[in-house]
Amino acid sequence: MNRRVILILLGGVGFLCLCTVSFGTLFLVFTDSTVPSDVSVLVDAPRAVPLNEPFAIVVTVRNLTAVSQTLDSIDIQNSYLEGVQISQSDPPFSDDFEIPLVGYQSYTYFTPIFGNDTLEIELVGEGIAEGEFEGTIDVCINNGADCVSRTLSIEVGETTGR
Repeated sequence: MNRRVILILLGGVGFLCLCTVSFGTLFLVFTDSTVPSDVSVLVDAPRAVPLNEPFAIVVTVRNLTAVSQTLDSIDIQNSYLEGVQISQSDPPFSDDFEIPLVGYQSYTYFTPIFGNDTLEIELVGEGIAEGEFEGTIDVCINNGADCVSRTLSIEVGETTGR
C-alpha cells in the first residue's frame, strides 16, 4: 500500500474513534435520570476541618415507601475531593472508582433500605490540602442514574475547625 492510502485509513479510524467518544459523552450527559421523590436525604458535613485530621460526613437516607429500595452508590464530585480524601465508611462501601468524563468518585453500596426505614452512612474523610473546596454529593437510589444531589463545601487549614 502506498503512504497516502495508509494516511487516509488512519484518518478514518481516528475520526470514528472521535465520533464514538463524542456520542458516548453526549449519551452520558443527556441520559434520562430522575430525582427520587420517595426518599429523603440529609447530609451532615463539617464546614471547616483541620488539615490531616479525620472527620465524618453522615448521610441519612429515609425510605418513604412501604417497598424496599436500594442504596446503589454515593458519588462525590472531584472538586470537593481535591481537598478531602474518603478512606472508609460505615457500613463499608463495596467498591470505589472514578466515573470517567464526569469528574466524580463513586462509592458503591448495593445496600437495601427496607420500607419506611432509615439507613445512615458515615463516610470518614480527612483534609489533605489547605483551601476551600466545594462539590456535589449524589445519593443514588436503585440505580446509578436516579440520584438526590446535595452540595458539600469545606475549608481545610492548619488551624481551621479547632
